[in-house]
Amino acid sequence: MAAFEHELDATAGLREALFHAISTDRAAITLEDLMGMLTALDASKPHDEIQASATQLMGILDTNHSGQVSFAEFEAAVADNESLVRNLASLMQLDVDVASNPHTPTESQHSGANATLCKSESLELMFEAREAELREQLDAALQQIQQERTENQAILSTQSQRHDREVTSLNQQLTEQEQAIQDYRQEIDALRDTIRANEADQRERNAEEGRALMEEQQATLASLTDKVKSLKVDVLHNRLQVQEEYAQTLEQKYIQLQEAANELVDLRAENRQLKDRLDEFQAPASTTAMENETRTSSEEHGRALITADADLEAALSQQRLKDIMTEHDTALLDLSRRHRHERARLQVLLVAARLKGQAQDTKMSQVAETAAQLRYDKKRLQLQVDALGASLQAMKNMVDQTSVVSRKKHNRIPSWSGVLRRRSQTSSRSESPAPASPTGQPEAAS
Repeated sequence: MAAFEHELDATAGLREALFHAISTDRAAITLEDLMGMLTALDASKPHDEIQASATQLMGILDTNHSGQVSFAEFEAAVADNESLVRNLASLMQLDVDVASNPHTPTESQHSGANATLCKSESLELMFEAREAELREQLDAALQQIQQERTENQAILSTQSQRHDREVTSLNQQLTEQEQAIQDYRQEIDALRDTIRANEADQRERNAEEGRALMEEQQATLASLTDKVKSLKVDVLHNRLQVQEEYAQTLEQKYIQLQEAANELVDLRAENRQLKDRLDEFQAPASTTAMENETRTSSEEHGRALITADADLEAALSQQRLKDIMTEHDTALLDLSRRHRHERARLQVLLVAARLKGQAQDTKMSQVAETAAQLRYDKKRLQLQVDALGASLQAMKNMVDQTSVVSRKKHNRIPSWSGVLRRRSQTSSRSESPAPASPTGQPEAAS
């Protein structure tokens, strides 16, 4: 029994040395290592069977399909198999210092223990029973690993179906939103066409109204110009008529003065004749006095006639001038009254034209305000369309990132720990409320 205990201590030392070598120098075990281990365990098996067994064991242990088995996964399968540890240590040619272990027997004790083990059949049976027990444990572990792999595949299939349904739902929502955006853009295009048509019609109406108003103003201005010209012509005609009448009056005065001058000449000739006859009858002594008296009386008579003619002419001229001035004032008053009436009518027309222009300006300002409001609505609708397009792009990116198809491109089966971690994350997300996305819809779980 002491030798058996020493053998177990040596096996434990080998296992520890093996684990230490694997964890430090060789971090993974390959298919060739497994084939060598199985060959060392049972060299009587054919090579094809050993290769098949090693491939099956590698398929069970290598869940990542990397062609290697990590130390932790291999440790869980061979932790209690001492013979496997010893054969694997001999396969890897590990230099295990048995003498350095205080529990390891010396060389003489080791040879005695080997002799004792060779002679004791019960000990061999014990080892065989132990080996059978370890094989059963290994088979049970392999079955458990196979069952967990089946469960993992079922969970992955369920999650894949759920993700496919979510992707289908998101694609349907994207399709609906794209259709809504398309309808919205069509409405915007129709509204834009309507606005452009209304603006074109409004511009045409404004142009026609402006042309009509301009023509009316030009006609009014032409009529006013004609009336002003006619008034000026009437004033000039009246002035010409007054001047002609005044010229006729002066001509008549000139004729009267010419007649008075002729009468004065006749009177002087008659006076001269009377003087000559008086000189014939009077004496020569009194001739000088008579001449002086006659000359004096003739001059006084002439002066009296001239004064009478001048007074008569002045009186007639003043009366004629008064009549002319009265007629001229009457004509000027009539012309001023007509001018005031025409000016008042023109002022009324100008006020009406100004009011019409103000109404036209108000209408144009209203049209400008309507156009500005339409431009503002157009910009607002464009911003809403851009925001909706950005939201759709973000949703597409999220679907592309969370798509099962994109993750299946690697053709990789996740490990059991990864499946458990994702299952816990999924359960935690299902318990917590999903945050709302910018589009107002709940965000899908990745």
